[in-house]
Amino acid sequence: METIILSYIFADLIPDKSTGKDIDGKEIKEEDYRETTTNWGNIDNVEWKTTKRGIHQGEIKPSARIGEQLASDSKATKQTTKGATGGTSDKFIENNVVVLAQSGQRKGIDAQNDLKVDASIQQNDPIHALYINDIDATFGKYSKRNMMLVSERGTQIDVAIAKTEKDGKHHTEEVLDRTGNVVVGKTDVATVPIRTESIKDYNMKSKDYKDENKLVSSADDTKNKAATGTILALAKGTWGDGESQQRRLRYNGSEYGISKDTIDKLKDEKNLKLIFGVPLEMSARMVKENGVELRPIVYMAEGGKITVSGESLAAGKENTTKAYGYGSIVAYANKFEHKYKSASTLSAPDKSTVSYGEITINGNISAKDEWAANDKETNLQKYNNIATYATGKDKNRSKKKFQL
Repeated sequence: METIILSYIFADLIPDKSTGKDIDGKEIKEEDYRETTTNWGNIDNVEWKTTKRGIHQGEIKPSARIGEQLASDSKATKQTTKGATGGTSDKFIENNVVVLAQSGQRKGIDAQNDLKVDASIQQNDPIHALYINDIDATFGKYSKRNMMLVSERGTQIDVAIAKTEKDGKHHTEEVLDRTGNVVVGKTDVATVPIRTESIKDYNMKSKDYKDENKLVSSADDTKNKAATGTILALAKGTWGDGESQQRRLRYNGSEYGISKDTIDKLKDEKNLKLIFGVPLEMSARMVKENGVELRPIVYMAEGGKITVSGESLAAGKENTTKAYGYGSIVAYANKFEHKYKSASTLSAPDKSTVSYGEITINGNISAKDEWAANDKETNLQKYNNIATYATGKDKNRSKKKFQL
């Protein structure tokens, strides 16, 4: 069964005491949304409370261990009653997300006009993408249908990126004195260093890995040591998704939310989503349930965009995205149709926007069943990996070579 975990979530909330129509055209009543309590003493920042968009300006390293055991008791053979909250079986940990980012955070949002904060913040710390300098999230044999990184509504996540083409260098470990000069010989130990090797979805310190220096994937559950049906990176939808997500709402006669100037400015850049400075390595296996294949996927762009640059790799590190289990898909691009009703009138017809997924990998791809078991049941599932799969106008590109 499932224990839903959102280890790190960056989202937007309905503004306090909103009036007007919601994204489905339903009338919003002021009493439906209570006021937010802040920790700012007697400060009552009404404008901020009517915006409430999740923005994180720091640099983080998320960590998670999912599915290495079924309960806090390492000897447990099933989940506890409280831990098992739904799903398909109490023998698996299901439907967890390590990082869910859906607030629309990205460069171009104006802190003063869109978030209603002091002008000095906009000047000294302009809004940028969500920076994930490193990540340590792994999935064990009890893991099923879990995800590492999910970006929705055009939220841009920079993973292991020290610089960008447009912004220049944004990560530094320098220490400055009070006059703004660099202090020679000192390093800012509080800043999360940029990862310089591939991101692995398996725990090399776990007993299952140490037994054979790999996580063996098998169609026989009694022999299997790998996760099932993991998705490592999902980019879904676009920034705005047709007016409704970045809408402006009324409060006491005034409108708040993302400004029209920002919406117009970002409309042509809305697909930027997940950008990786290093490649990923996936250990999960495929299973068939009721005739349907549950395949593990490294990169999935459902209307969004994923780019793997490899720019942060240390010298000598291999620039290859790897899938070690069987039945894997490395890059899957598909369209996303966002349906909504006009927020201006209840009688408006359904509207929709369609976006197409795009994945670019500036490196190699390898999916060779390297960690698949050699038993009879597993051998029947081998040689079934897919390097890239795209539908319609969707795009996948790898600028080097495939190994399948």
